[in-house]
Amino acid sequence: MLRRRYIAIILVLISITAATGIYYYIRPSRTIHSGFRAMGWRALPPNYWADLARQIASTIPGTSPAGIWIVGRIEVSPPGACVLSFPSNQTTPHVFFETEDWNEDYLKAFDNNGIKIWLQVEPGFADVNQLIDLVLTRYGHHACILGFGVDLEWRWGWPQSYETVPVTDAEANQWLNKTKSHNLNYQLFLKHWKANNMPPTVREGIVFIDDAQDFESLDSLVREFKSWGENFSQTDVGYQIGYRSDREWWSKLENPSRDVGSTLFQSIPNCRYIFWTDETIHELFPPS
Repeated sequence: MLRRRYIAIILVLISITAATGIYYYIRPSRTIHSGFRAMGWRALPPNYWADLARQIASTIPGTSPAGIWIVGRIEVSPPGACVLSFPSNQTTPHVFFETEDWNEDYLKAFDNNGIKIWLQVEPGFADVNQLIDLVLTRYGHHACILGFGVDLEWRWGWPQSYETVPVTDAEANQWLNKTKSHNLNYQLFLKHWKANNMPPTVREGIVFIDDAQDFESLDSLVREFKSWGENFSQTDVGYQIGYRSDREWWSKLENPSRDVGSTLFQSIPNCRYIFWTDETIHELFPPS
């Protein structure tokens, strides 16, 4: 009798564990997004980018339109500074500002069209916590904002290292808490193609984005991206695709954004974001 009770308890625990895992992937609130990553803000009007996000999402069934909007780029001279694309009177180490706001009209268009947007920076030597405050204080009033993103390829070690500095668990928690101090619904994304540059154990509230490129085929891309998804299986992941270095194979697909995006969503259970880079997105969806 006692043995049966132990067996029953074990079966219940297994059922609960399995149900929890299944719930993560099928919970109704889990919106899946697809769209663009944009660096060339003012070359094209706001409505172009809003329409583009909808066009990309329309090619990938079950996804909602979104984008990565880069508001802080790395500066070559002086090397390692982050240039934020809006004006400010603040003096912040390794941070420079534009003399006019490059983003407000675009973010208004995203608000009005229901496009969800991540605001991303390339920090260089700048302090990420300070960048989060500067950016989200400026733009946190926009309904389109999903959260804050850090491109770790361009996060360097002051004063002499121009190589990516891996993120510690403590830093990841600080950045996430700082982001959520502006809005509890905001998330943080970290982007790189090497998993060892990510925090060792912190996962909750963070989206891990892989921007690897230079693949031989769609199959090789899927294999590597599946490994990324498995490595960060406790949370959501995303991918940045459409690089020139991969054009040789994706340009031969019937519908590149649909075929690559749908394959990734179908192959990787925790894939929640697909962003086609503006290196080539205009080839698929030319401005009218």
